[in-house]
Amino acid sequence: MRDNYSFKEKSLFMVKRLHELNISIQSSLRVQPAGMWDKNGKIIFAGDIVQLHLLNRNTGEYKRFDERYIIIWDKLAFCLRDIQTRKNFYLNIFKNGELEIIGNVNENPELLEVAHATI
Repeated sequence: MRDNYSFKEKSLFMVKRLHELNISIQSSLRVQPAGMWDKNGKIIFAGDIVQLHLLNRNTGEYKRFDERYIIIWDKLAFCLRDIQTRKNFYLNIFKNGELEIIGNVNENPELLEVAHATI
């Protein structure tokens, strides 16, 4: 992906990608705190793109997963929407520090791209 996209091109790409993921553009552009903090102590907001860091109880170490999720509001609660599968997971099943913010839909639309495996 080239680096020199205009603001308009980036905005159109983001709107198209959010539409493909069935995310309400209005709700994802709102800056709503989700009531949680990431592993670095940052407040998590709707529209943030995150990755999971889950504790391995056998080793006591955290493992980072490659899947990316968007924080969204889905009718009754904040959810993580898997960018690739589009499945939602309620945010309240995770603990503070189990997520890491890697960007947001407004500033990092390239994180919405799904890597396609080649055979």
